[in-house]
Amino acid sequence: MGCAHCGRQYPISDGVPLLTRKCDYYYGHEVPQDVMRCILARSVEVGWKKALTEHADATGKMDFYNYSASEARAGFKFLLDHFEDGIVLDYGCGSGANTLSLARNFSHVYATDLTPERANFTRIRALQENLSNVTVFCSGDAPHIPLPEHSVDLIIVDGVLEWVPESRPGQPSQVQIDFLKELTRVLKETGHIFITIENRFGAGYFAGVPEEHTRMRFVSLLPRRLADWYSQWVRGRPVRTYTYSRSGYRSLL
Repeated sequence: MGCAHCGRQYPISDGVPLLTRKCDYYYGHEVPQDVMRCILARSVEVGWKKALTEHADATGKMDFYNYSASEARAGFKFLLDHFEDGIVLDYGCGSGANTLSLARNFSHVYATDLTPERANFTRIRALQENLSNVTVFCSGDAPHIPLPEHSVDLIIVDGVLEWVPESRPGQPSQVQIDFLKELTRVLKETGHIFITIENRFGAGYFAGVPEEHTRMRFVSLLPRRLADWYSQWVRGRPVRTYTYSRSGYRSLL
């Protein structure tokens, strides 16, 4: 598969175009990569839902099943107007729960994730659910989204914005701002962007609950430079998964 602008050729793996700089990236703290590949193989053999059930039975944990199978997070779609003729970009689709839910109400859904295994799982689910209006591709570590300008009615960024600087160089907040600008490029003037993300000053953090992205206590409450020093001491690297207060998020837009 080739890019018409730069001429670069990209591989296709298991029916998923790998439009990434690094094709072996893996994210999935709840399921190791080798286990995810077994789930993929079983999904082809017995169906995606049974494969998830088998994994839950074998581990005694329902976390990944609930994350993947529940479509409750896409309930916001009923607040929107672009049903039937609308086009959606699910950026960071994960295991495809939002993608499949949206595909039942919108004309077409583009689903992308930086982890090839997750993108492939979404593709398998769409095929098995007979949802032919889903296009899946693997991307996320390059600044350009492979879609035309003003072509999308709705963009979903569910638990993704904070992770963008992890796979791209540059000052984290500027990387996030540039990412949001690129989303705006492909969004129609009448479109919407839905972003879900934690509040930097969430009540639990003050009580000592570890921050989700670094697994460190109190780190999100600190000034950025002090947080970097703390993270460097504990993890050997600075914090790049920036979260913000409500006003901080508004300042990015």
